[in-house]
Formats: sequence, C-alpha cells, structure tokens
Amino acid sequence: MNNGKNTNCIFENVIPDIFLIKNGQIDTADKREYCKNKGQKYILIPPEIYDNLDIGGIYNSAYQDIRQTIHQFTSYNETITIQTLPLYFL
Repeated sequence: MNNGKNTNCIFENVIPDIFLIKNGQIDTADKREYCKNKGQKYILIPPEIYDNLDIGGIYNSAYQDIRQTIHQFTSYNETITIQTLPLYFL
C-alpha cells in the first residue's frame, strides 16, 4: 500500500487556526493589528524558534494513503434502473 512513497504520519493532523507571527520583524505590529481587526487568533514566536519550525507532514500520511486506496478500489453503483407500469385507465 505504500506505493513507493514514504509515510510520515499515522493519523490526520488537527491543525489549529492560529496565525504564527515572527517576533522582531519590521511588519510584526502590522500583522498583529491585522489579526486583531479580523478576530484571528495569533501567537508571537521568537525568531530562534520560528526559523526552526517545520510545518507539514500531512501529505504522505497513512490516513491519506488508506483513504485514497479505498476511493480507488471501491466501486459504486453507476447505473439507476427504474421500472414502471403504465396506467392506461387514467
């Protein structure tokens, strides 16, 4: 089922809806103001930590592989048959 790909996570990640802002940048205040105006949650992250963040890991997941395999090999009824009898007495 691996299909030559490396699987890098077992389950689908739940990604929180938080805007990550690198602290100490020229536009940090603008980004904070934008988030406040939109009601978006945000967090200020020190540059040392921000530069070492590795965002990702959901594209080669086992969950996605299984989901894709089920989708490929599951066949659905592609035809619809309707049987009727005419009512001549109407």
